[in-house]
Amino acid sequence: MKRLLSIVLSLLMIFSVLTVNIVTVNAEDNQVNQTFLDRVRSDFDLVWSDEFNGDTLDTTKWQFDGQMCRRNSELQIYADSMEDGNLQFDGQSAVIVPKIESRVAIDGRKYKYTSAEISTQGIQSWKYGYFEIRAKLSCGKNLVPAIWMMGYDYPSGTCDWPYSGEIDILERKDDKSVYSSLHHSPYGKKTHIATGAGDQSFDHKINEQFHNYWLFWTDKYLIVGVDDSM
Repeated sequence: MKRLLSIVLSLLMIFSVLTVNIVTVNAEDNQVNQTFLDRVRSDFDLVWSDEFNGDTLDTTKWQFDGQMCRRNSELQIYADSMEDGNLQFDGQSAVIVPKIESRVAIDGRKYKYTSAEISTQGIQSWKYGYFEIRAKLSCGKNLVPAIWMMGYDYPSGTCDWPYSGEIDILERKDDKSVYSSLHHSPYGKKTHIATGAGDQSFDHKINEQFHNYWLFWTDKYLIVGVDDSM
């Protein structure tokens, strides 16, 4: 079963700059070739975007997804508002600012690191489309910048992970490469099935240049890529 997904930008312990664009596509279109990106960018209609050119988070598009809660055995907990200072804007970009500071999460535990995560959950979700995120990612030990899509009804008592689905548009693999993957499960089961979409390597560190990370999702396939490569 295909489900609507919402975007999650989880950039853990990093500085990052992002631009998000979402374009409508025809789900029946399965003719993908080297002119694909030019055709998408010129022919389809932009239906949602955020250039992060203001001075605060646009809460009509995003929410803080942290509530100072730790997940996935991570060392940091996440901010739940601009006042925490982990998400900043310079008029051209959104910047994740990790901090070494003692904070207490909603589970009552004390942690040494804080960061930020934002998502469109509960505000906007999409089924099929072309998604493009322009980002500069941090690198280094224990840093895992990631941009992914989760099921719109996750988490809930009837649709928990991994059945709710997860599309990882990108995750840091090492200082010069990223990878993409798909997580899902057969209906009614907790079996975790992970399918890798391959790696993208660079001749420079991922914190040195901006790149356009993208996903093309139809009812027949998912294609991921970086800049002009698939």
